[in-house]
Amino acid sequence: MCLLPFCKTELKAQDTSNEFWPQVNAYFKLGSVVQVFSTMTEHVASNSKDTDFRIGPTILFHLPAVFHGEVLRHHYEENRFVTLGAGYLYITPGPGGTGSVEQRGVLQLIPRIPLPKKLVLIDRNQVDLRWISQSFYWRYRNRVTLQRNFSIHSYSFTTYGQVEAQYYSKYDTWYRTTYSAGVRLPIGKIVELLPYYERENTSQGEPAHVNAVGLTLSLFLRD
Repeated sequence: MCLLPFCKTELKAQDTSNEFWPQVNAYFKLGSVVQVFSTMTEHVASNSKDTDFRIGPTILFHLPAVFHGEVLRHHYEENRFVTLGAGYLYITPGPGGTGSVEQRGVLQLIPRIPLPKKLVLIDRNQVDLRWISQSFYWRYRNRVTLQRNFSIHSYSFTTYGQVEAQYYSKYDTWYRTTYSAGVRLPIGKIVELLPYYERENTSQGEPAHVNAVGLTLSLFLRD
């Protein structure tokens, strides 16, 4: 009986994964409408069984309808009302990982709405087409972002906060919510750093909670 509080604490700790998500993106601008990027990401978890590695390309179509707004270096798309995207991700367990290999198709519809005070609301709608261990599932993800550009003397950067809800056909329910915040920091002509924090809560599957610190390095090779 006296061990019960200790057992509960241990189970709670095992239910939460503390992770680091390093990522590298390379963007290629093909004219005024089309942009292609490739990504490499590793989710390094406190429990190695949850570690995985992700790689894949995405093509984005930034429709030409524009609104008046401040556009930072590398992000000419941010005064476009609508972006369409299609991509592919190959996901495999990392060292010590016990997950299954996943091949994922990605479809995106991303409207943007300018708001007062230089704010921009971004409503990303994404469908994941997931092939895992010879089984097919789909997932709908709705992520709402509120962001604003700031300037200190001649240097400009972007801060954001976002929340996402996810529906998964495997469980036939809204099973996950995420909350995150970060800052985009342009460096020179082709480099941008994005440090951020993300909290993930899952009602089905494991782990139930994720605390992730991410660092994304983006290279804009034709801007």
